[in-house]
Parts: sequence; structure tokens; C-alpha cells
Amino acid sequence: MPVTSPTMTPTPTVTPTPTFIDNSPIITNTSVTVSDAVSNAVNTVADSKELTKALASDKDYIYQFLTNTGELAYSWKFLTTTFTQDIVTKSIPLEVLVTDSKSVHFKNGVHLSFAQTGILPCEARVKVYVGDYLKAGTKAYLYTLSKTSNKLLCVANSIYHVDNDGYVTIQVNHGDDYVLLPKAASSKEKTSVLDQVKIPKRASLSVLQKKRLSISLPVTLHQVSSLRKFDSNSYRASYGAVISYKSSNKKIATVSGTGTITAKKAGTVTITTTIKLSNGASKTYKTKFKIKK
Repeated sequence: MPVTSPTMTPTPTVTPTPTFIDNSPIITNTSVTVSDAVSNAVNTVADSKELTKALASDKDYIYQFLTNTGELAYSWKFLTTTFTQDIVTKSIPLEVLVTDSKSVHFKNGVHLSFAQTGILPCEARVKVYVGDYLKAGTKAYLYTLSKTSNKLLCVANSIYHVDNDGYVTIQVNHGDDYVLLPKAASSKEKTSVLDQVKIPKRASLSVLQKKRLSISLPVTLHQVSSLRKFDSNSYRASYGAVISYKSSNKKIATVSGTGTITAKKAGTVTITTTIKLSNGASKTYKTKFKIKK
């Protein structure tokens, strides 16, 4: 267990990097590793050019941040197997603030506040010390905090383990406010991944008009054409999702495989959307369309 607690402030005081830290990249056939001190705020970011170069050459990129006593505070491992897009920002902030989950109104757990917000260019494994709040050798259940309610939002593959040294390694695809709890949250406290999908219950069209059904998926769902093509071993922070559609009356309106509705004649029709996930879960959503003349 680290002698100095790795809990940090969002904007740590800039101090000289300790002399025992060599922050020159360590390059192997499979990864690039950079180490630095958490006290050096200037270096707690991922340089986009360096990161893109490593990921594009099929190398994982690892950032390690150490306490002033040389213990690991937290680390990021960006996974090349999930790298699918260019990085649009110059840098990605990597600070992780670890506090008691009481600060966000949930007991007995840990609140992980990421400086990074939004989608990452690939999935990353973040290893962080939580031994001050969670017991070593036990399970931990991961959620994100809802921005609009007091509920927790379920994520993909949410069960993790605190190792014997008090660290937990979670896999994420976006920066957010995360919560780790020693027990699964109750149904009243959380919203399932499929219940986070937003599809309108009612809509309208005029005859001969075309419109694509509006669907908003949470970042934990990765739409694919076939679940057999989804690599669930690499993509641990998301589930694969296959979406299909069906019209209750094709004479009134039809719907394509991509969700585009074509109004045929006046009347009322129900479009049923079915989402099937790589973990075996599924849910149907119904949208009632009024077709006007």
C-alpha cells in the first residue's frame, strides 16, 4: 500500500519532477510507456501527436503518474485494438480526482472525477488507488453519474475487483464522473443501459414525406451491423448493439433497415425499434406516427 495517499486535487501545484523519475518513453514491440509525477500539472496530459503515432503503429500507450514517494497514483493504458478515429484535440487531460462517494450522495464508495470529458479516441484502462475507501480483494461496481437526475447510470461490464494492493483497473471509453460501490446499486438508484436509449414515443409525417427515426444511444453502446462482428474482448467499456425496425402497417408507412420512415397514406402506424446487445439483453421501443394528408 502506498505510503502517501494518491488522492489529488484537480489542479495540483506545479513542482519540479523528482530526480528518480525518468520520463523518457520506454518503447517495446507492444507498447510505449511514459512515467511522470502527479505533482507536475504540466505533464498530466496526453499529447495527441504522440498518442496517435503509437496507436496507429499498433502500440498501446501507457501513462503512469507517481506520488512523490514513487508509488503509482494512477495510470492510463490506451488500447490500440480499439483505436478507430483521429484525435481532434491537441491534448487529453489525464487527471483523476479520487474522493469519498459521499460527496455525490452515495455511501461507502469512491467518486472518480475525470478531467477529461467526452469520448476518448479509443478505450483505455485506468488503474487507480482506491484502498482508502474500498477493501482490498473485494468486488466494485462501476457507474457514471447522471447529469439530469440523482441516479447512477449503468455502464458495460461494470463489475471490477480491487486488488490486494488497493488498486482497481477500470476500462472506459469516455471521461466522466464515475462511482465505484462495494455493492450493486438498487434498481431505484440506477438506470440500465437500455433505459438510457432515447427514442420518441410520438411523431408525425405528411404523405410521401421521408424521415429517419431519431435515436440517441448512450456512449456505452456501439452500433454494429452484426453482433458476431463485435469484439467484446477488446471493447469492454461498451456493448455491441444491433438495431432493427418494423412497421405495423406497410400500407401506411414503411421503415428501412436504417430507420428511415416513408409515409404512404394518411393514418396511424406504429414503428417498433428493437435493440439487441452483445451481452444478450434486448428491448423494444414503440413510436406512434400520425401520417397526415
